[in-house]
Amino acid sequence: MNWRRGTTRLWVALAILWVGYATWTMPEPPLDGADKVEFQWQRQVFEFPNWVKADIARRAISRWAAEHPDQAGKDPATGQYYDPSFVGRVAVGSYEPVSGVVRWMAWTRRAANRLMAWSERALLPPLASIIIIVAGIWVVRGYRVDGTSKQDATP
Repeated sequence: MNWRRGTTRLWVALAILWVGYATWTMPEPPLDGADKVEFQWQRQVFEFPNWVKADIARRAISRWAAEHPDQAGKDPATGQYYDPSFVGRVAVGSYEPVSGVVRWMAWTRRAANRLMAWSERALLPPLASIIIIVAGIWVVRGYRVDGTSKQDATP
């Protein structure tokens, strides 16, 4: 029975299983504040991705105001419900979406952070275990008594 080869194969198999498990169960990182844009109308807050075009956000908020006129409120001057298109225009204002370069930089930053988190979770435990195993083998071999030891040899 070859203990060295069997133990090495066992470690490789367990390391592969660990990396797969750690990858499969890794939680999705939360989005930071730079990934979204918020528009507010009175007490209502609308969140969109930072790349959304202004006219799309305007239409979505106008649709909300049309479906929920009581939440959109009334114009204090006339007492009438606000026009949904007015709600969308005021809430969005002069917003411009984030440029492609800024989005690319944010994506690469998130990808690098995710890669670092994955390597810490998936790769460090197998690497630490092999270091501990090799150190243990080295220590045990230091106590081995055999006829070829230099310390036991007499001049």
